[in-house]
Amino acid sequence: MQGEMQPGESPRESASAVVAHERHTLIATEWKAPVPPPDVYNNYPEDAREFIIKTAQEENQHRRAKQTKALDAAIASVARGQHYPFAVALATIFVSGGLIYAGHSWGAVVMLGVIPATVAGVKTILRADANAESGGNKQ
Repeated sequence: MQGEMQPGESPRESASAVVAHERHTLIATEWKAPVPPPDVYNNYPEDAREFIIKTAQEENQHRRAKQTKALDAAIASVARGQHYPFAVALATIFVSGGLIYAGHSWGAVVMLGVIPATVAGVKTILRADANAESGGNKQ
């Protein structure tokens, strides 16, 4: 009988007699668009075509949602970059006014001289935070 070990036969010889070898070839095609070309698309069954269109639409909606979210984050970052330095400059002006009122005019002059450096520092910190969030290294 085929597949049974004969007396004096090793297990390796018996296994090799039973194993059959087959060779398969796979041909794959790909395209860059979410929907295949018309000649390929028309060869699919109707339910597969509906699935392809539905999947392409969902992918497009997901991509647009991510782009919108990224754009909203960029707009918020720019707004922070404009509002925070303005708030720091305004606070510095108020502190300087308080120093002048208290009779410490040199302190007020020093504080007013610090405004440009403070604004530049705040903008640099905000820019570094925005670059860290986006994964970029813009200056």
